Amino acid sequence: MMGSIDVAMSGTEQQRQELPSGEGGTTRQDLMEMMERKKNIEAEMEAYSSYLKAPGNPGMDEPLIDEEGFPRADLDLYKVREARHKIICLNNDLKEITNKMKVGLEDMHAASAVSVPVSAGYSTTSRTEAAAPRLLPFVSVSELADDSPAAEAGLQNGDLIVRMGTVTRADERASGKGVREQCDDALKKMAGHVKSNQGKAIEVEVKRNGSMLDKVLTLTPQTWSGQGIVGCRFRPLEANA
Repeated sequence: MMGSIDVAMSGTEQQRQELPSGEGGTTRQDLMEMMERKKNIEAEMEAYSSYLKAPGNPGMDEPLIDEEGFPRADLDLYKVREARHKIICLNNDLKEITNKMKVGLEDMHAASAVSVPVSAGYSTTSRTEAAAPRLLPFVSVSELADDSPAAEAGLQNGDLIVRMGTVTRADERASGKGVREQCDDALKKMAGHVKSNQGKAIEVEVKRNGSMLDKVLTLTPQTWSGQGIVGCRFRPLEANA
């Protein structure tokens, strides 16, 4: 049995108090911070779960008393109970942050369409980067296999990926590189992000047939009956789309 729980505390209790309420609009920075907090919660849950699943430990469900009704002497009952309690609390935190991220994304999409007075010489509705940063696609989806994780997520051949988890073209655009170089660099980051999050849900924003999808897709990279952990190919764009 493991003697201790190796967890790097993420300050979840403090973060819970600091989460944006979703009222008054959510900025891209708010959303990125929530994504980072979600990642920290998942890492903390994984650490406690690994402790409970270690050889000799009882997991989440195994009884903590022996056949005669006495506390099991082979377990550190305090640490086991603490780990179980933490996982339950963190799971609630994960649901909360996921819901807030959903609301935040809806805020950002709603804020991207702003009304402009006709007298100013503009159309009545336009997109503005001041309201919400405009994200540009960087890869296209092709060779998508049936029953693959990508297909189950709702991706289709020809889809253009605007955001994959925390990966966008924002940093590459600021670098001053050409479009193809920006997309190549973003694709490399995306590949690493997908591999490091195998088995975990990744939010994906997609442009399809020239328009952004209203909903955010959820991709869970994992082994399946076919090749790879996604089940499609991602090709860097040559020009803005």
